[in-house]
Amino acid sequence: MNLLSDTSFVYTHKAVYKESQVALAQSCEIGCDCVFGAGTSVGDDAVITRSVLGRQCTIGKGVKIYNSILMSGVSVGDGAVICDSIIGDNVVSF
Repeated sequence: MNLLSDTSFVYTHKAVYKESQVALAQSCEIGCDCVFGAGTSVGDDAVITRSVLGRQCTIGKGVKIYNSILMSGVSVGDGAVICDSIIGDNVVSF
């Protein structure tokens, strides 16, 4: 059940929720307790656990994200590590 009418989150596994049009690379590793907003893409060999990624986020190759919240439109460059952080809308990190 979605509490808001403009969302389309679907439970997948291990407390992972994805909205429509989320692209996860086959080689990425998604841990428990994650949420992915619509239009978000995650690159090869990325590791994400216990985090929320807003809509239209772009996560590069080999990125590690732990215990963090990324608002909508965030872009994270290849190889970045984000831990215990909150990142605002439309931030670009390379």
